[in-house]
Amino acid sequence: MDRYYLLNGKNIKAFPPGFRMVAGDTDRRNYTAGDPSQPDPQKSEWAALGQTKQSVLEQRAVGFNCLNYARAPEGTLYRHFLPDKAYLDANCANGVRFEMMFPSCWNGKDLDSTDHKSHMAYPDLVIDGTCPEGFETSTPNLLYETIWNTYAFKDRAGRFVIANGDTQGYGYHGDFMSGWDEDFLQEAVDTCTNGSGRIEDCAIFDLQTEAQVKQCHMSIPSILSSENVTGPDTALPGNVPITFGDGSSEGGSGGSASSSIKPTAIITPTVPVLTYTPGKTATANPLPGQVFHESGKAGYGTASGVAAEAASSEAPATSAPEQTPTPIFESITSAPTSTPKFVSTQTITNGHTVSIIYWEEEIVYVTEYDDITTTQTVTATPTSPAMRARHLHHHRRHHF
Repeated sequence: MDRYYLLNGKNIKAFPPGFRMVAGDTDRRNYTAGDPSQPDPQKSEWAALGQTKQSVLEQRAVGFNCLNYARAPEGTLYRHFLPDKAYLDANCANGVRFEMMFPSCWNGKDLDSTDHKSHMAYPDLVIDGTCPEGFETSTPNLLYETIWNTYAFKDRAGRFVIANGDTQGYGYHGDFMSGWDEDFLQEAVDTCTNGSGRIEDCAIFDLQTEAQVKQCHMSIPSILSSENVTGPDTALPGNVPITFGDGSSEGGSGGSASSSIKPTAIITPTVPVLTYTPGKTATANPLPGQVFHESGKAGYGTASGVAAEAASSEAPATSAPEQTPTPIFESITSAPTSTPKFVSTQTITNGHTVSIIYWEEEIVYVTEYDDITTTQTVTATPTSPAMRARHLHHHRRHHF
């Protein structure tokens, strides 16, 4: 698992002691932010399409990256659902990477809230953008990435289920409880702005080598000593039921008593398919996580870097180490070379994202013809026999 601290905002404030938040919704079982089988619209279009509501942004903050190091990587947060096992077996030779982007706009006063979410909000482009009114305080952008070696189970019958009983990933979520020394984190935010994004390039951190890290051992608390953490097990942790978007459930002691589903029944929901599309390669220095779909948003900040990256857990022995991906930028359409004449313009402003619509008048000429028909009656004049004779005589002289 990797944790990235991205510095996309202006005047970023360190998390104070006791701060906590939750990203995602464990009860979500449907995607309502668009068609999951289609890529998201260009971010520059979100405001005009009315797609900057928090309910939409929260769903777009979840990603499931199909890993195949033999081809160019997909973009971070490109796919918002967990593909079914058949797709993972056929396309994701290096497993699947779960991605969770946390909100980074704080109300500036509450360390927590009843639902652990209401004191925070997403900027209007999820990773970057403008914070909504009432949440103007920027915190570090947290990105959690967890890689699962699903390919180790290739060609084996079964399915993948997240521990909260979710088979499609819409309910994927993450928790954050700050344990930072606030002053130290603030120093990291202010000074660790090297464009490389490598924690090694920030001198304030006293880093341990990988060999030193492997010498650390944890004493397992007694409350966890009886947990079956290696499996296999007969049920999900806590014996929670597997639940689906239509309200039905399968197994578990927490299932609905009115459900007609038998505990042994296997429900196979319809899983969308989003065709592989490689992320665009940037010319700038790469940063971890391949997270920059947009860059240079002046309203939210121009400092781009990584304040701190926690040590990654070891990858499974059967999977190759993940290659460092390059960041993704959305392409910008160049201005036309000619200078057309516009009759009017329309401007849509959302924070510091401005969409300009140019209205061009096209003149079309139509020629209309009147179909006038005139009828004229002609009376024939009889020809006398003498005149016909003279006429024939004339032709004979001409041809002979």
